[in-house]
Amino acid sequence: MRYDNPCTLSCVLLVVLILIPVASALYDEEGIAVDTIAQGVIRGTVHIDGTYGLVNPPVTHTFELAGEPAWSRIYTAVWGGTEHYSGWVECEVNGKTLDRITLYGTDDQTPGVYASSHGVYWIAFDGNNLLHKGKNAITVRTSRGEEGSKLDGRVYAVHCVALIEDTSSPLSQYWIAEGNENLHGEGWAGKNPTRKDAAEVRFTGVLDTLATNAPGSYATLTTLLLATNYGQPDYILFNGQLLGNAPADTSTYAPGSRDIGNEQSFDAEGGAGERTRYVDCERFSVTLSPGEQQVSFLRGKDLNGDGQLSTSGTPAEAEDYLHPVFVALVAPLFGAGTPVDLAVSDLSVENAYSGSTAEIIARVASYGAIPPGGADLVIESGGKTIATRHITVDLTGIQDVKIPWTPELGSHELTASVVAEGDIQANNNEIRKQVTTGNMPDLSVSIKDPLRIDAPVSGSASTPLSWIPVVFAPVGALVLIALRRGRPLQQGMLMMIVALLIAGIPLSAIPVQAAGDIQKYLIPVDVKNLGGSDAGPCTLSLFLDGEKMAVHTIKEGIPAGQTVTVKLNVATSPGTHQVRVVVDEEQKVPDKTRSNNEAQGRYAFP
Repeated sequence: MRYDNPCTLSCVLLVVLILIPVASALYDEEGIAVDTIAQGVIRGTVHIDGTYGLVNPPVTHTFELAGEPAWSRIYTAVWGGTEHYSGWVECEVNGKTLDRITLYGTDDQTPGVYASSHGVYWIAFDGNNLLHKGKNAITVRTSRGEEGSKLDGRVYAVHCVALIEDTSSPLSQYWIAEGNENLHGEGWAGKNPTRKDAAEVRFTGVLDTLATNAPGSYATLTTLLLATNYGQPDYILFNGQLLGNAPADTSTYAPGSRDIGNEQSFDAEGGAGERTRYVDCERFSVTLSPGEQQVSFLRGKDLNGDGQLSTSGTPAEAEDYLHPVFVALVAPLFGAGTPVDLAVSDLSVENAYSGSTAEIIARVASYGAIPPGGADLVIESGGKTIATRHITVDLTGIQDVKIPWTPELGSHELTASVVAEGDIQANNNEIRKQVTTGNMPDLSVSIKDPLRIDAPVSGSASTPLSWIPVVFAPVGALVLIALRRGRPLQQGMLMMIVALLIAGIPLSAIPVQAAGDIQKYLIPVDVKNLGGSDAGPCTLSLFLDGEKMAVHTIKEGIPAGQTVTVKLNVATSPGTHQVRVVVDEEQKVPDKTRSNNEAQGRYAFP
């Protein structure tokens, strides 16, 4: 999120504020969770590298692979300038040009495109059959500079990961995750001061023969961050342990701080690293714990105990923005043999209601090596087998198996189990789920009175423009200060004020909120299923004063006849506000009556 051309941004924001209404879209301004897309065991290596640092396109990354990749993934990151611009990105791999991808901003729903915040794109391509042994070249082009395209189009990074099998190499267990989280402070994500300070990535299925049982052994954690800024601390923890070294620059950083995203890649554990503008790729040596592994990203820490995360001054306490987009964990395996460990990690049912053919979806996860003879997935209802599927597991280690099902009306206990020769762990091979089938689901919502959380939001206004009355007189001086200090968004905002003054638009026309008035609230929302069949996973969207503030996913769905209460977090001023909630805004869940999927009204915020 770097706004390097203040004049351009000022014009953009002027248009956005005056002409463009709030739009509902499938991109997520608050960020998209970084989730595992590949896992398992390989005899060989996990190759990860890239070219980093925000530059004009085209950008070419060249690298060598020691062998033919068994599986690979190619990434690029593009800066849009604002979420309201569209343009295109094109990737060429070893002379083959892939299909051009249109970037739609707030309307983005293209598979493989992770769009969040004010125009940060993380884009994933399937690299299979494109990369090869020896020298490889990936070139990324965008619509930057093309007539009619407003997309900024600069490239943050070209990045790749490849699994290289080698019979002479030791075994390693790996997890690879992708997404586009948006950690940000108040005033940086819309009219109302939402705040997101942390994000987590969890890896499950550590084999017993891993480094946990081998003294002195270690694993390698690779992370990639976008929108980083030198001088603004941020933190990464692995299983609760702080990673990286304290910055040597004690004149800029407070004692105890870290700055993993310091625009200098591969320096977090020592060494000079390399300059990578607004991007940071790091590798850490970590020790695994039994069970689940947790990687935590923190935008900052309240070092002085005042309840705020200051992003300005010396020393600063946090990043304005931070986008974790890629995490990989690779750990050595010890002991003899090649362990197989299959699990059924999830079981869900869609369209299980009267008059419809349902679909059972079982997720099979492989934490170990691929079983040579494949595996059998068995689905039972009430102890009777209703389907058996022979499956072949690939190197992604994650496979969704879909099975049609026509159930009788009533209650059913479904069981999904997987069987593979040589499976070393039996306690994760089976999962159960209770399912009720009847007439079609019928979702409805109702809003309860907002509840105030005592702690105030740390000194930010509901909009980055909230300090306009204060800076009206000394605006010129502040512009110079912002330009000198290199805060790109503040530069753009200040320049926008100048544009407003020149245009003769009264400042009173822009909503302004006093920073001290902002408070945190919980808005309880009851989501009911009035129908006779279970409703699958669905989203709950919250709008405050016309702006979408939150989207919460009810992952477990809602059983027939039951109610789920969701407490949504917002930050706003005390007083009366218009609140609107919508369940299943995307209309992905079958619903008998959609007229009750929405509730709205004016509510008092104490």
